[in-house]
Amino acid sequence: MARAKIRVESSFGGIGQLARGGRLQGEMERRAARVRDAARSAAPEMQEGEIRVESRGSPAPRRARAVVTATHAGVLHAEAKYAFLRRSMDAAG
Repeated sequence: MARAKIRVESSFGGIGQLARGGRLQGEMERRAARVRDAARSAAPEMQEGEIRVESRGSPAPRRARAVVTATHAGVLHAEAKYAFLRRSMDAAG
């Protein structure tokens, strides 16, 4: 069996440009919207009010990112019992 040594040199500046780039930010926002839609459809009915699920993109100085949030007084209990947010992560693809 032949062995070979491979040396990989990374351009950290180039990686940083990719991490902050508009294409990656758009992709993160698209995936967050898919998770948001899945979480909205899977959110359990609450006795009072409803769980509000939102997504937003927020480009950070060091990298692209997007956030999905669920808001309701009982959302921690609902997530612990039904895992609607956790299960919705598969929708991101």
